[in-house]
Amino acid sequence: MAWADYVPTTGNGTLTASDVCVGSAATFAANGFAAGGTVTVTVGSGGAAATVVADGAGAVSHTLTPSTAGTYPISATGPTPPPSTATRTVTATLTVSECPAGTGASASPSPTQVPVADGGTGAEGAAGTGASDSGSGALGSGADALARTGAAGVATLVSAGGLLVVTGLALVLVRRRRLAA
Repeated sequence: MAWADYVPTTGNGTLTASDVCVGSAATFAANGFAAGGTVTVTVGSGGAAATVVADGAGAVSHTLTPSTAGTYPISATGPTPPPSTATRTVTATLTVSECPAGTGASASPSPTQVPVADGGTGAEGAAGTGASDSGSGALGSGADALARTGAAGVATLVSAGGLLVVTGLALVLVRRRRLAA
């Protein structure tokens, strides 16, 4: 098999949101499978499983709606493209939290697994659909809540970086003056 034909047997999948409230949907997407191949998507350790078919590009997606809070590993396992006969496993982790009051979602106790909605077919949301592993959430609650992007610390980092540059320049100038004297 030529290097160009190589497809890794493991990889990272994407989620439309890696942190959701109980009862909210998240879509898991993965690629690198054989076109038309049967891929099994499993949620949680020994949890719910669904079977999806990879699209023409070898991508799959599956929408799930967790009913209990917790951290759930998600994996998709299926065949790699020819000429390989290997099995590929792609993973991601979904964190599910209790919803803030007033969101309308409710939890139903099920401590061992997350129910998976039957909703995944090949091309839906497969590659690059704005998925993020950086986390998400909301500041406030309700429909007018602001998304928490993690950008609040950027101003502090830029200021600290600027201070380091100014300090470095000052040290260079002092050293040059001492050498010139």
